[in-house]
Amino acid sequence: MCYSSQASNGEEPSSPFREWLRIRMRSVGKCVVFVMIFGSLQVVPCSDRVHLVLSTDLLSKFFDRVRWENYQRKYRGKILSPTSPEGVRVGKILGKILEGMYDGLGLQHDYHASIYSPEKIDCDHFSMAVQSDDGQKKISPQRRDGRFGIRYGTKHVEGMNWEVMLVDSDFHNAEYLSDGKIVFYTGVLTLAGSEESRRMIKHADSFDAFIDAVIATSLSHEVGHGLAHHKAELFMRGLWLHVLLVSPFLRHVGMLPIGLLLALIYSFLSRRDELEADHIGMMLMAAAGYNPRYAPMVRWWHSLYGSDENAFSTHPSCERRAKILAQDEMVKQAMDVYKKVKAGQRFSFFN
Repeated sequence: MCYSSQASNGEEPSSPFREWLRIRMRSVGKCVVFVMIFGSLQVVPCSDRVHLVLSTDLLSKFFDRVRWENYQRKYRGKILSPTSPEGVRVGKILGKILEGMYDGLGLQHDYHASIYSPEKIDCDHFSMAVQSDDGQKKISPQRRDGRFGIRYGTKHVEGMNWEVMLVDSDFHNAEYLSDGKIVFYTGVLTLAGSEESRRMIKHADSFDAFIDAVIATSLSHEVGHGLAHHKAELFMRGLWLHVLLVSPFLRHVGMLPIGLLLALIYSFLSRRDELEADHIGMMLMAAAGYNPRYAPMVRWWHSLYGSDENAFSTHPSCERRAKILAQDEMVKQAMDVYKKVKAGQRFSFFN
């Protein structure tokens, strides 16, 4: 008679559940080790949310560099020059937003900013206009510890090379890639300059001020994504979801239910990131000297052209975004910064 090795040793075979749990614990353990080595717990400036990000941006920079190059090919012939009227206007507003952001963060102005140009042209005068007048401006150190003694995440924007690709398109949007790369579509300006918009906007100081507010709202929102380090958080989020959800249950549940659940989770977290970028963007507008009360006005204006929201939407509806930005506490926080900027006083994004 033949006996199994487990039986001959007097051991009972492990149950399927115990085997599944052992494999899962091993995977979680590897993930924890990975996070301890490559993860970083940080506090997001302005929103004060604690999040876990990938400490290195190599992956996001690689993938977004490929996307950036694809955009260069895709929009060849439609990319506006830095010296175009739109390029000069967007560049000026970008410069104010970045200067205000680095002031509020207490960082040196060692960044570089420019409007992307497909041609090799001399844009030194433009780059100087985008950067702050004092270039290497030094600011006295500010408190960098946030909630629970965790440090604010600002190191990734130090010395960053900000670059905006200005695309002549009817698309009403802007997009942040990573490493300071932003794609801005002029459809926003075309829509804002329409006669219909002129009739709708009654509360702006002037129509030019409203156009600047539209640009500032869009740009500061995208810069807010960069400051909040959402790309690095996305990679870490994907790792945890794979270990805790995909890997354990894919064989038992199937691809379709797991895919739907992942889509719901990613969409919910994406909407949260968008609202956080709105909040940060409103603070950056104030720091740049733009009245932050324009931010909810611009989002409300966007809602007039359609913006639905459902469980699978990656962006909240503009109507919802406008209502959140118009909340008293958020407006007060931004207006405090705005008043200090207008009075020439020092301000800080750190609570």
